[in-house]
Amino acid sequence: MGKSFPRFGPLGPVLVTPDALDDPDDLELGCTSTAGHAEGPTSGMIFSVAELIAYISTICPLLPAP
Repeated sequence: MGKSFPRFGPLGPVLVTPDALDDPDDLELGCTSTAGHAEGPTSGMIFSVAELIAYISTICPLLPAP
């Protein structure tokens, strides 16, 4: 949650609108850091994409890009 405050969230390299996705609950994600690399599908997450967005929106504002 430390990086979920306004202007602190790591995003990217690309943001898309929902209509650009076939199934947001079956996307391949990856992350690389100094600790290593992790990857997997959103279908393997404990919470759905919609549940995560709903939760994060209670902590910080989520607004569409201008």
